[in-house]
Amino acid sequence: MRKILISLIPSALVLLGVLYSTQKFFREESQLTVIADPFSLITIDLDTLDFDSRRTKAPVIINFFDPSCDLCLTNINEILKFSSQNYGYYVLFVSTDSLNAIENIFNKIKWGNFTSQQNVIFARIDPIDAIKLFGDLAAPQTVIFDEGLKFKKVKSGLVSFAWLSKVD
Repeated sequence: MRKILISLIPSALVLLGVLYSTQKFFREESQLTVIADPFSLITIDLDTLDFDSRRTKAPVIINFFDPSCDLCLTNINEILKFSSQNYGYYVLFVSTDSLNAIENIFNKIKWGNFTSQQNVIFARIDPIDAIKLFGDLAAPQTVIFDEGLKFKKVKSGLVSFAWLSKVD
């Protein structure tokens, strides 16, 4: 019996290690310390916006969405709700789709309590810049940056008002 217990201990430790690393790998949010590479966006008003760490003086929320994704629309509305109460953020909703598709989503949004104090932009992002920022093109994804485009949090899938409120 003692030999069986002694042989089971290493197996149990290996199993616990695998479970811990799997849980760590599949966490839905992560803390990052990297500064984003510069990137450009084309807004639905056909303006080009350049972002780089030296010129970005406020926190930024970037949400990557797919215009054909209903969950993405839910995400956009949650982020708008958050930004209506937290004016210090720039909020960018970006997609690699056409500007027409992005503008259609812009027109579908439930603006509700939207105020002119919110810094909200809908824009097209180059797929290569999207991959640099998000790692892949899965939508929806949300990245929150501190000043200077320092990554703060990343989340794939739906975000909620409560999750956004815990960012600070």
